[in-house]
Amino acid sequence: MDKNELVELKRKVEQHEKTIVQLMEILAATNRLLSEMKSTAKSPTIHLTTKTLKYPRKVSSPQ
Repeated sequence: MDKNELVELKRKVEQHEKTIVQLMEILAATNRLLSEMKSTAKSPTIHLTTKTLKYPRKVSSPQ
């Protein structure tokens, strides 16, 4: 490798490092937002009727 190739490789590695840092910051912000939403949200109320329930068909076991 000549000097120009090493300089270019170093530049690419630095750019990848910046991209990784940006992704980690996005993940951290997303986790903070989800945590905040979870702590402020009420527990959902689920209303089910027997008409909305779907049960899987029973499968006979092989003998």
